[in-house]
Amino acid sequence: MFERILVPMDGSRLCLTALSYAAEIAKRFNAEVLLLRVVTESIMDIASTAPVSGGPAIKQDFLKEARQRDRRKMTLIRQYLRKKLRSLTAQGISGSFRVMTGSPASSIIECCGELSIDLVVIAGHGKGFLKRAIMGSVIDELISNSRVPLLVIRKQRNRK
Repeated sequence: MFERILVPMDGSRLCLTALSYAAEIAKRFNAEVLLLRVVTESIMDIASTAPVSGGPAIKQDFLKEARQRDRRKMTLIRQYLRKKLRSLTAQGISGSFRVMTGSPASSIIECCGELSIDLVVIAGHGKGFLKRAIMGSVIDELISNSRVPLLVIRKQRNRK
């Protein structure tokens, strides 16, 4: 039923819970797990279009610094994903990871199409109505536009 499971990884604790669910499903269906990290607009994208006062030399220094920060950030992201992938392979689950740049929802949908994903297991951070209305929600966009089933893992609320 499920051969390829996508888990968007944003580095939060809740995405680790989603990864645990995905691992259990992968074990039962002998499925592959793909970890996806979507990086929004990079420092380089902002820096290359931003006006910088002080002339071309200062802009070049600024761009150089931005490139170095981007490289460090991408290195840390790849290390994080490799570590999570190793924990899956230690459980006998095959998988891979991918890093994309862009809008999270659009990138997830694009990845699902390109890689024939059967299920997306995603962490739902539970933004309030007002925050979602102003900022939008990746999950709302996925529910509206994805052709792939979604399993949304929500933060557990304290019950009394």
